[in-house]
Amino acid sequence: MKLSIYSRIILIISLAFSSLVKAQDPVSNLVGLVNQFTTERPQEKVHLHFDKQYYAAGDTIWYKAYVITASNNLPTNLSSSLHLSLINERDSVVFSKKIPLVFGLGAGMIALPFSTTKGKYMLHAYTPWMQNFDKAFFFKRTMPIVNSFVDVISLKAPKNGNTLAQLSFFPESGNLVSEIRSKVAFKYLDVNGLGKNISGNIVNKAGEKITSFESSHLGMGIFAFTPAVGEIYTAMIEEGGGFRKIPLPTVKIEGYVLAVNNLDTTNLLIKIAISPSLVNGEELFLIGQVNGVIKYAAKIKAQQAITTIIPKSQLPSGITQFTLFNSDRQPLAERLVFINHKDNLNINIKANKGVYNKREKITLDVNTEKDLAQGSYSIAVTDEKLVPYNEDEETSILSNLLITSDLKGYVEKPGFYFGTHPEAAKFLDYLMLTHGWRRFNWKDLLNKTSAPLMYRAEKGITIAGVVTTNSGNPIAGTKVRLLTSRGSIFTMDTLTNKEGRFVFDELSFADSASFILQAKNNNESRNVKIILDKKILPMFKADESQQGIVEVDMTNYLANAIEKYKESYNKYNKNQEIMLREVEIKGEKKKAAGLDRSTNLNGAGNADNVVTAEMLANAVDLFDYLGKYIGGMSMVNGEIVLSRTRNSAVPGGSGDPPVQFYVDGMTVSQDYVASLPVEDVEVIEVLKNAALTTVYGSSGFGGIVLISTKRGVTNRQSKTPGIISLIAKGYETTKEFYTPQYTTLGVNPQKDLRSTIYWNANIITDKEGKATLDYFNADGVGSYKVIIEGINADGKIGRKVFSYIVK
Repeated sequence: MKLSIYSRIILIISLAFSSLVKAQDPVSNLVGLVNQFTTERPQEKVHLHFDKQYYAAGDTIWYKAYVITASNNLPTNLSSSLHLSLINERDSVVFSKKIPLVFGLGAGMIALPFSTTKGKYMLHAYTPWMQNFDKAFFFKRTMPIVNSFVDVISLKAPKNGNTLAQLSFFPESGNLVSEIRSKVAFKYLDVNGLGKNISGNIVNKAGEKITSFESSHLGMGIFAFTPAVGEIYTAMIEEGGGFRKIPLPTVKIEGYVLAVNNLDTTNLLIKIAISPSLVNGEELFLIGQVNGVIKYAAKIKAQQAITTIIPKSQLPSGITQFTLFNSDRQPLAERLVFINHKDNLNINIKANKGVYNKREKITLDVNTEKDLAQGSYSIAVTDEKLVPYNEDEETSILSNLLITSDLKGYVEKPGFYFGTHPEAAKFLDYLMLTHGWRRFNWKDLLNKTSAPLMYRAEKGITIAGVVTTNSGNPIAGTKVRLLTSRGSIFTMDTLTNKEGRFVFDELSFADSASFILQAKNNNESRNVKIILDKKILPMFKADESQQGIVEVDMTNYLANAIEKYKESYNKYNKNQEIMLREVEIKGEKKKAAGLDRSTNLNGAGNADNVVTAEMLANAVDLFDYLGKYIGGMSMVNGEIVLSRTRNSAVPGGSGDPPVQFYVDGMTVSQDYVASLPVEDVEVIEVLKNAALTTVYGSSGFGGIVLISTKRGVTNRQSKTPGIISLIAKGYETTKEFYTPQYTTLGVNPQKDLRSTIYWNANIITDKEGKATLDYFNADGVGSYKVIIEGINADGKIGRKVFSYIVK
């Protein structure tokens, strides 16, 4: 086979990067601009490893976060916080979490209340720094969630708003150019955004057939033809018993076509075809960059046909973006190519046996390659009968950090491209041809007109704002003091800048904390005001959480969840049979004014007691008021409890557990509530009855007190000028994953219905690359799936899937 159809002109150029950057020419200028952009605007990527693929109300979502710097694939040292938002189908943020990152790694959990409605949820994860860029590159994970106590067996794939399937065409490198033969990729998506098989014909404006096309993978395929000058081309497909016409992109009279052949295992074959009218002897420039780092650069003299061979060894695993520029540095054509050296971290798992009994202890030995740096890993073990597994559907650390984190739009079955299918590489090239990718805009980069950086890299929890006079003029150079208002004493000072701004960052505390801010105006002691920055969260739309969702059959999972949570509920309620379906959200019945800010999971006003701001008018202390007027509330051993008839034989404790307090939907401590000014409270809802507290899971065992503030933000200006009190949200706290310990000394009569058998987010291999784990199986029999993912200190990522049998 010849290397090129253009046998007369073959130009092979492969210039070393180091020699180019020394030259003072347009190529080195482009390299310098890209390097400057990457230095000033480093990109971060996020991957989350979850314990399983879907959940039921009452479950806990366990996850491990891996945040890397895109340019070197190393754990990030830029951000120290990761934000997560769980979005429902109505655009509402169900949960908003913030976890700390240590060397780019973190872990957390989301406890789903029993009231969680079934639906297709989307979890977004991002650092504040990532908000400076397109949120299309945030981590996204679709999460089907069902409620075990409603009669639903499966979740149907929702409609995405389109009434017709979509057929789109993508000429290689961007444009159809007359008289230049081009490959054209296409993708056919059904009304749910999933790939669908398609075949049809391409006809010209006279209706004459030019070529035919047929998809070969998830609605994707390619065909090739040579467009004629002035022609208009249309695709004809059979659909719904008739024929449908879809126009192809307009044919350009002249232009450039950049074609890539990626089938060879060692080299890339690149062909550049140029319209004769544009062959004027000017120099063109071919740039290949990976995550903002130039890996290939070459000068090429414009000729009608050019072929160049690039050894794949010059490029790392992942997506390379090739762009052709003219001498004025204007981009002419572009092509994405995926390189897979299969050089990912090799992880091995070995079990001490092949077959196990129920509740038997299992020991796993984890080994990575010798002579490699230490790594951090997470492992999930699930019962495959309850959580069926399909590697093709999985968003793994490999498919995410190497593919989907760099592509806009939904990628169906990302795990397929790292499997063993003989044509996986070819179909992955189809994916490169049919997805847009814009980490940065060339026009903005070249003209230095990129959008300003509005968000700082978060090194910890930040409290910031501005100090002004009462009329709004900034006060520069004044001291601002931050101090705790409860608990241990903590103070920190800073000065305002010329705009009157102050920042306290790199703070770290769990849950929430109450503070006081003080500032002075030396000239006029009473003419001073503190204004805190408002936290602005990204907005997400429901259509983003609907795209490309397959139908999920959760029959076994639901049956197990129903049995599991009946057992759990009865354990804490004297074995009384109370169906959770009795707790329904009835938001139309508002029992008191001011409930528009309520976060009650049972519905606003559905509480045993409701206390309004009017009722609190003469109250000095919240606890004093509640103790007098809310029946059964008292202080026991320094903790607020709601006396109720409960089972004193609850494992691990006796009598009444303490109340759980919430302020504006956020869990807070008792000390925090004690410091809350009464005049800031809009309404208080007290939940004592088990039918109301159950939706809060284990948090509700001691009763719930929900406090809604008047402004939804817990800060207020003091009567003393220049003093403000505030409540700041801290990092989420994470409990340890519970694993039962079975021994031969006795048998636990309670059924072990775990679907997630084991979860560990903090596996650290030793200097030999080894780690040993052990846990006990549950009562489920059949295949158990083990999935481990991780990254080492050199930035190598890996994933291993392993299974064993329980009889």
